[in-house]
Amino acid sequence: MKYFLILFIFINILKADAFSVNKDDIKRIKKLYDKSQTIQRIYNFKKFFQKTKTCTEVNKLNRVNSYINKIIGKADKTNEWITPKEFMIRGRGDCEDYTLTKYFALKKLNLDTNKIYPSVVKVKGSKNYHMVLLYEKDHELLVLDNLSWKMLPLQKRKNLKFYYAFNENGSYIMKNNKLVKEENINRGEVKYFKKMIEDIKNGK
Repeated sequence: MKYFLILFIFINILKADAFSVNKDDIKRIKKLYDKSQTIQRIYNFKKFFQKTKTCTEVNKLNRVNSYINKIIGKADKTNEWITPKEFMIRGRGDCEDYTLTKYFALKKLNLDTNKIYPSVVKVKGSKNYHMVLLYEKDHELLVLDNLSWKMLPLQKRKNLKFYYAFNENGSYIMKNNKLVKEENINRGEVKYFKKMIEDIKNGK
């Protein structure tokens, strides 16, 4: 019972964002087999944000990358995109779920989203596409990747082949080692991303 009391308190004191639970979420969590673990995970996320909000920019990046990488990965054949809140509740996800959760975590920590780009890549030797998060700092693109605990500049990740990136402003390709916005390109990922943002604003 005390766990659900904590969640009700969260609803009252947290402003709506990508990680906020609502009363419908609580009803759903009550039906889960591992509900105590789910509630503890939500509580731990809140503590993480509280401890990280006063950190420096680089520390925020490193802490977000390592903290979210601790969540257990699970292959998803449906290629479903889930919200950061759902990722937090389930406690598992695919590369795109790690990437988007990191994006919204950095946004919650007040980093400039104009510098943050979910990016589609391929890992050397893999046939499948992979998603990582890029962060632009001092004219370099740093890679936050669920396959690596170490945050490195993109040019040092020789095992990654870049395809394109996107954020709330559109999609981007690489020219002369710089991201250049694509004009009149309506990629599916951008549509999904914008819908997710809209759903989060509407408290879904």
